[in-house]
Amino acid sequence: MPAPTSSRFLLAAHGLLALAMVAWSCKGDEPKDDVPTDIPDDSGVLGSTPVPDDTGYAFPADTFDGGGLDETPDNLLEVRHSGYWDMTPVGGPYETVIGTLDIDELIDGEVDQQFCRVRYALTGFGIDTSATGGCPGCDVVFDVEFFSVEEGGFQPYSDAEPIDTGGTYDDRDLYEVKGHDECRSPDLPEDGEHWQMGWSEDEGLIYVNYYGSDTWLPFYAGEQELDRVAFAWVESFGFVVPEEED
Repeated sequence: MPAPTSSRFLLAAHGLLALAMVAWSCKGDEPKDDVPTDIPDDSGVLGSTPVPDDTGYAFPADTFDGGGLDETPDNLLEVRHSGYWDMTPVGGPYETVIGTLDIDELIDGEVDQQFCRVRYALTGFGIDTSATGGCPGCDVVFDVEFFSVEEGGFQPYSDAEPIDTGGTYDDRDLYEVKGHDECRSPDLPEDGEHWQMGWSEDEGLIYVNYYGSDTWLPFYAGEQELDRVAFAWVESFGFVVPEEED
């Protein structure tokens, strides 16, 4: 005995019959003379991709010369920042800091090709920055003042021997080192300048409130031992050695 016809099958059959009748009734209609039979392409319609006419024009080969800008530099400048903080009172919570910051720039990393040198003494007092969002993750924040105590001058070669017990060197054993204004290090503090700086022991980072913008940027990697934080930053950059003036 055949299975009963389902209602879903009957609906589908009626639908197909209706579509066939509509298609048959439309088949005999002829296009009118005043109605275009071809729909033109419209490049302004989203998704239309008309094929441009072939003009036979070919783009010339790219002969741009970058002038060797991608070449390996002849020299590198190794920039070294290093220093320490001594924080007091012993064991914390810390209220003051004293320390140093040394800036050394070496051509090709050679100790006998020192390009620039600056030494700072620094001192600071703990401050509360919670009103401005503070230094996220910092254990302590200081207002640090920098004092330039040494820069530039003449440096003896590493193998030079002093000519007397007072540490005097022969002029032939000395070479000139640039000072603060000639250094290539970014963001060097000026003599007497104040920076807001924070220390995060968990992250091992010293942060700086960049130009007082309340944007705290990681500045130096550091390590705390007891009440002292030793920190450093070393990086190398392509460098063009200035010509010596006559």
